[in-house]
Amino acid sequence: MSVTELEFDAHRAEEAQNSGGPVQGRTQWQLTWMRLRSDKVSMIALAVILIMVLLAIFAPAIAALTHHPVDMAYPVNGENEDGNPVGPGVNGFILGTDSTGRDLLVRVLYGARISLFVGVVTTLIATVLGVAVGLIAGTSAGSSTPCSPGSPTPFSPSPTSSWRWRWRRCSGPA
Repeated sequence: MSVTELEFDAHRAEEAQNSGGPVQGRTQWQLTWMRLRSDKVSMIALAVILIMVLLAIFAPAIAALTHHPVDMAYPVNGENEDGNPVGPGVNGFILGTDSTGRDLLVRVLYGARISLFVGVVTTLIATVLGVAVGLIAGTSAGSSTPCSPGSPTPFSPSPTSSWRWRWRRCSGPA
């Protein structure tokens, strides 16, 4: 934010206080969404992501519309007379074909489905494991907590410094 934007925000805040009207509370989600909506680049990126997800989800419907199943090779239409793949827009293949004459658009969309599935499943697994480990660590906090191993972080001065600190803390007074 620039100085003028900060001054404008401060002026708006003063006007809101002086108006005498009730103060409307907003949740963190509302504030985050308002800030995200005001950023044009973020909204364009969100639109691109949504389009990619929708294309991946509806890959079977798109394959049915193009009449090109995912693993069907088209040696007559998908290859030129030399046996090379055709380029984009030739013979009804929007992105062209691969070396065996299969539709690249359909194959890319089905690949996006697999990537989306792997990303969602790994995120869910990481979330469940992280919550479980956090709950266990939070409920079993006791005398062993300072001695728990952990791993060095990028913010440690050196990888061994956090280990030395834990060793000194767990070994008692020196």
